[in-house]
Amino acid sequence: MLKVPIVQARAGMVLATPIMHPVKPEMVLLRSGFKLGAREIEKLAEMRVRELWVKFPGLEFVSGYFSSEVQAAQRDITAHLSKAFDMAVREADPDLQYHEYRSSVAALLDALSRCPQARVFMQELAEAKRPGMRHGTTVCLLSMLLGLKLDFYMEHERTRLTSAQARDTTPLGVGALLHDIGMTRIEARVLEDFRVTQDVSDTRWQQHVLIGYGMVNKVLEPSAANIVLHHHQRMDGTGFPAKGVSAREGEGLRGSDIHIFSRIVFAADLFDRLRHGPGADDPSVPVTPRPAVRVLSRLRQNPFKQWVDPMVMRALMSVVPAYAPGSLVKLSDGRVGAVASWDHAKPCRPSVFVFKDGEASLDRADARGERVDLTREPSLSIIEAEGQDVSRDNFDPAPGEFDLEAVAKSMANRADDLSRGMRKVG
Repeated sequence: MLKVPIVQARAGMVLATPIMHPVKPEMVLLRSGFKLGAREIEKLAEMRVRELWVKFPGLEFVSGYFSSEVQAAQRDITAHLSKAFDMAVREADPDLQYHEYRSSVAALLDALSRCPQARVFMQELAEAKRPGMRHGTTVCLLSMLLGLKLDFYMEHERTRLTSAQARDTTPLGVGALLHDIGMTRIEARVLEDFRVTQDVSDTRWQQHVLIGYGMVNKVLEPSAANIVLHHHQRMDGTGFPAKGVSAREGEGLRGSDIHIFSRIVFAADLFDRLRHGPGADDPSVPVTPRPAVRVLSRLRQNPFKQWVDPMVMRALMSVVPAYAPGSLVKLSDGRVGAVASWDHAKPCRPSVFVFKDGEASLDRADARGERVDLTREPSLSIIEAEGQDVSRDNFDPAPGEFDLEAVAKSMANRADDLSRGMRKVG
């Protein structure tokens, strides 16, 4: 499987994963195995499909990162989100179906549990023409992937609950799915301004968290409703809403005062908005997503670094590859290839299968040639990915900067030491 930007798609390529309909994202537009022609490629570009996964010799292993069951569950979640937004627009007091949302999120979690390798953020929906559908589904999926990585941390942060309750990511997924439900009650002019500017300081736009919370607080369980209210809180206290649901001015919540679920959804929401940028939800504005490596690089810098929980940031690096396996890249020596593997400890230096015939002959090239391990080739780097120049976006983390497993072990050891100490005292 090779991930190809739509601008580099060629007639004769065969889809390795289905293409979903942008207007009805729960509907399959083109099925896996479909052979593309020039007309289909042109139509997909018009519909704002930005990338394709196609079958490619030598990259069959990439299919392990995908699961038809996970994709089906994701389509079901998108359908429920679309239904919820439609209902919120039409009805003054929408009958939000909490049990449906919980059931669809639970189905996705169940699918992910049966395919651990699929717990990597690899594929996004086409740019849906209905504002918020792509964003909402993406934030939901990414939040759940983060939650699965951070189960030990959620237990540490939710001490009043049993271990099983604290690690349950179902309410996290439900809250993430509906985090922007309040957008349905914001004036069209305000939403248009935000789509163009992405100015989160606009107090008119900020009201969506209060409006959304008012819509769900009697329907969702408290931890899920909290996400709707607090998914724009920042670790340094500069987020919103201000302390107290009705407050208009002042400082937002800070650090661990923010529920762990809201911290997770904040990171997922921020990642997606940085990736898609101004105008991403407006079908009339052609927007090319920023490459994942560029977004991850920006998140390591201020002010974003001060906004995101460091533990959540570690998890983000563990589930979002800077360069996804199977993606098309160009090396600094001019050779073209596909990413073979990635390591979150060295996210910008993956292994790359170099194509024999280069990018110009994608219809004849394959990935069964030389494999270049960039961790062993310091003079080489990736300079192009997702169809864009990324030569200035690569970064080298400090040793252990994103080592989530080491932190988890350290927390477990401290907990064991505390438990033994308490037994001795007793």
